[in-house]
Amino acid sequence: MTTLTTPDDPRIRDLLFFLGVIAALFIVWLASGGPERPQAREPLVEAQPERIIDLPSRTFRNIPTRTEGEWVRTWFEAVAGMFQHKGSVVPPVRFAWGVAGARMDDPRREFLVIALSPEATTSVSISGWKLTSRLTGTSVVIPQGVEDLVPQGARREGPIRLFPGDYAILTTGASPVGTSFLTNQCTGYLAGLTRWEPPLLQVCPNPAKELLKDAGARRRYGIGCLAYLARLPACAVPDSPVVAQFGRQCDAFAAQHYSYAACYARERSKPSFWGSEWRIFFGLEKDLWGNRHDIVDLIDARGNVVASLRY
Repeated sequence: MTTLTTPDDPRIRDLLFFLGVIAALFIVWLASGGPERPQAREPLVEAQPERIIDLPSRTFRNIPTRTEGEWVRTWFEAVAGMFQHKGSVVPPVRFAWGVAGARMDDPRREFLVIALSPEATTSVSISGWKLTSRLTGTSVVIPQGVEDLVPQGARREGPIRLFPGDYAILTTGASPVGTSFLTNQCTGYLAGLTRWEPPLLQVCPNPAKELLKDAGARRRYGIGCLAYLARLPACAVPDSPVVAQFGRQCDAFAAQHYSYAACYARERSKPSFWGSEWRIFFGLEKDLWGNRHDIVDLIDARGNVVASLRY
């Protein structure tokens, strides 16, 4: 067996140097307060959803292909130029979805839809644009909105910007969440707040589906619990208790993971988080557009008529 016998042995010198470094670091740690310093008592992971607002915002380059917006591409290809005004600007923003929403006499249900072509080469800020009726002279300005709808804390309003393939549902009445907003992978959990017209898209990821592949999770929560939750419709909130025979662990899991705040905390950092649908609200108590006939112009910030809807 090899032994360390003399102080001149290089292995002895290396060991003494290493121990000296450890001792020096320990002295610095004690001088800074050791285990009593405030940082030592803080959690390593901050789980409050509102802190995620510091993550990067949506950009032109980080928008993935979104199947929920594919109808926009199909619509543009099918009726290209149908509603295009001769003086419209590029990139093209057009009315979509026909006129059923415009004919509603309830401001909570009256809406128009505009969309930016999937072939556009830039994004377009529509806040400050106007919708004007040629028949009545009624006019309304598109407001600012919240791109990142945080579940808690201050929500930051800013110009509403459409990216290629995005569409905006412009509702006459007030917003159920107090602001205009961009949908995301979790906003389907808000569907239960009120009746949305048209219905709010529900595409929320189901956390139990992933955990079914995890042996540890199956042991902790029970395969019956996870299988049951995995079969729930998208964005559904489980009953409490879930099923009596599944036990408290299952109830705790459901309560902690099936909500807008919990979904936001899980999904916000993923490129797939962003939706392609803006919900814009004018907050009015009276309907804007004719119930039978009207001509509505979409006018940009320079006064150009971008598109017109006739019905």
